[in-house]
Amino acid sequence: MGSCQRSLRANTPQGERVGLANSEEIAAGAVLEFSVLVMADELMPAVKEWLSYGKLRGLGQWRNSGKGRFLCEILEERAAELADILE
Repeated sequence: MGSCQRSLRANTPQGERVGLANSEEIAAGAVLEFSVLVMADELMPAVKEWLSYGKLRGLGQWRNSGKGRFLCEILEERAAELADILE
């Protein structure tokens, strides 16, 4: 892991201000595995759309610069199995 910094400038009524934005970063190619529990079947298309958007913009405060982009792979959908757990 590393650190990514950039300066932020703003003109305010009190004059020009300069700040420093600092974020942790991880090397390209890192893998994150997690589960998402969707509580209603009709929300599944929206969740898939949100996850697929990550390849275009990414996530986090630096997403507009192209950092934080990711690919999502759905390994399995277990709707029936999860329905049994929730009952």
